[in-house]
Amino acid sequence: MPQVQKAEIRHSLLHAARYCFAERGVAASTMAEIASRAGLSTGNTYRYFRSKEELLAEAIGPDFEPRLKALLRERVLALRGVDHLSKLSADAPFHKAAAALNDFCITHRVEVLIVLDGAEGTVYQGLRAELESNLVELAQAHFKHQYPDRKLTDIERFQLQLIYRNHLSTLIAILRRFEDAASIREALSVFSRYHLSGLRALFVADSPHPQTPLS
Repeated sequence: MPQVQKAEIRHSLLHAARYCFAERGVAASTMAEIASRAGLSTGNTYRYFRSKEELLAEAIGPDFEPRLKALLRERVLALRGVDHLSKLSADAPFHKAAAALNDFCITHRVEVLIVLDGAEGTVYQGLRAELESNLVELAQAHFKHQYPDRKLTDIERFQLQLIYRNHLSTLIAILRRFEDAASIREALSVFSRYHLSGLRALFVADSPHPQTPLS
C-alpha cells in the first residue's frame, strides 16, 4: 500500500507541474505553487523531486523532443513528388504523417506548450528556434527538389523564416485556445490549408508547376 500511495503522489506532482509550467512558464512557477496544486506541502514535494529541473525532466521525458522533431520532418518529407494535395488518397503518406503529428500534439498538448512557450531558462529554451530553423531548411530542400533550376531569393528565404515562425506561434495559440481533441484537430486542419496556400503562392509565381504543395 505505501508504494501505491507514493506512486500516486508522484503522479499528482508531475500533473501539477505540467500545468503550472504550461500556464506560467517554468521560470515563473515555484515548487510551493506546484505543491499547492497537487494538494501537498512544499516540504513533502522535495521528498520526491529535488528541484524544478528534476520535475521538468520527468514531466517531459527523454523521448518527447526527438519524437516531435521526427514527426515535423516526416510531414514535410511526405510531400516529395506530390503535385497537389487534392489528388492524394485518404491513406496517402502525407495525410498519415499530418495525422500522426496532430495526434501527438493533442496527446501531449501540455508538454508542447511547455517546451515551445514556457521553457525560458531551461534545457528546452532554444528548441523553438531550432525547430523553426529545421522547418525552413526542409522547406528549402523541398523547393530545390521540386524546382531544381530555380533559386530562392534572399527575400523568399526571409519570408520562409517568417512563415515558419508564424507556423509555430499559431500551433501554440491553437493549443492554448482549445483543449478538446476535436476542436484542436479542426483548428489545425484549417490552419494547414492556409499555411499550404501561402507557401504555394510564395513559390509558384515564376514556376511552371503552380499546383505543387509545400508544408
